[in-house]
Amino acid sequence: MEVILKLLDFCPQIYYNKNYDNNLDNFEAIASSVLIKIQNDFFLITAAHVLENYDHKKLCLRISKEFKYLIGDIIFTNISENDISNRLDVAICRLNDRFVNEIKRCYNFYNFQEIDFEHNPKEIQNNYLILGYPWKKTKLDTHQRKLKIKPFILYTRNVFDKVYQELKILKTTNFILEYRQRRLIKLKTGYFAKGINPHGISGCGVWIIKENYDKKNLSIPSLFSIIIEQDKNKRYLISTRFSIIYEIIRRGFKLDSPILNIKEI
Repeated sequence: MEVILKLLDFCPQIYYNKNYDNNLDNFEAIASSVLIKIQNDFFLITAAHVLENYDHKKLCLRISKEFKYLIGDIIFTNISENDISNRLDVAICRLNDRFVNEIKRCYNFYNFQEIDFEHNPKEIQNNYLILGYPWKKTKLDTHQRKLKIKPFILYTRNVFDKVYQELKILKTTNFILEYRQRRLIKLKTGYFAKGINPHGISGCGVWIIKENYDKKNLSIPSLFSIIIEQDKNKRYLISTRFSIIYEIIRRGFKLDSPILNIKEI
């Protein structure tokens, strides 16, 4: 559980307030995100489809029980342009220095040098962790006037190549994980049950628990991709690889950062 709490420090929930005020009733939970640091720049990463229909000035994070409106420069892939852009589905905000100082009061930034850009499993592995915030699990307690938030925590596995072919998804840009929402086995009972509706976890991180993971010393699993969508039959969660996200950041913000030298996937 301590490792989960450490990972959540990199993963703020995104809210929207159409009235642009401080009234708790007007804040709507809309997405998840991941915070990363690339050299001297700080970024918030989420899914493009989340931001497409919202006024970016009215997006905010919850920091020390207060809502702080997002300050920074935003770029995102045009999901309506073509199938490739739709499958990337990435939005990036380079955060203002003053806003970075605000965020650091409650959150941390994951160092891009720790990201696993080349992950390419040759077999099925049960070592993936997904952490996000379904919007149905964020509720306002009207009596206590506070938010009650329950994160989505899923340990899961990757899928066979035939699933990529079935969904017409490229392994070079995306990574698919199993989540059989309508037929999920509960660990405590061993019985099948209906899983949580994951709407709202778009933009959350996918973490790899590697073989050399040291639970005793609370080493952090490796960030690898972000969730962008669920398939229409509710069997899989589709993510975008960070190798793609990093290149969008490097080019979009004209960073003087290293070009990745990735082996063919």
